[in-house]
Amino acid sequence: YQVDAQFMLGLMYFEGQGGAVDLSSAEHWLKQSSDNGHKEAPYILGQLYLDQYHNPQQALGWYKVSADRKFAPAMHQIGMIYVNGQLGEVEVVKADFWLQQAAALGLAEAQVDLATLEYNHRDDEADLIKIYIWLAAAKHQGNEIAAKRLQMISQKLSQPQLNQAQALSLHCIQSLFQQCQAATLVP
Repeated sequence: YQVDAQFMLGLMYFEGQGGAVDLSSAEHWLKQSSDNGHKEAPYILGQLYLDQYHNPQQALGWYKVSADRKFAPAMHQIGMIYVNGQLGEVEVVKADFWLQQAAALGLAEAQVDLATLEYNHRDDEADLIKIYIWLAAAKHQGNEIAAKRLQMISQKLSQPQLNQAQALSLHCIQSLFQQCQAATLVP
């Protein structure tokens, strides 16, 4: 339980629970917890470096440690760093890769952001079926933004496209987000 205690102590200092925010102590305890293998501690360190120290490169390093430990919010945050161009310029391919990883682990926010990335960052026409699939997955998990956007996307699809999108999204959800490609339905 030592690793969890280190994490909780670091988190308390980071959030100022029980006293004032102490970033130095937070960093110390979160690094201890991370060194002992905690998967969320490096994610919080990434937040500290991104939001408090304004060092996206250092934050990215910590987020990658957490992502290597299969922590979906870290994968999502890496994707958003690339979407927002926080390292210099927007990198759609890298953003897509990381958002796909988080979306496949079931993170609804990543599924919405993946759909948004597809809609906003395609030089050619966006794949509305792919967008539908990811929005349906997020809606299935109760994401209200996805539900609203799904209505908008549904109106842009022809009836055959909508039928295909619904079948593919059902397959995506039933596969626990592991088979969510828009190309064709796998029997």
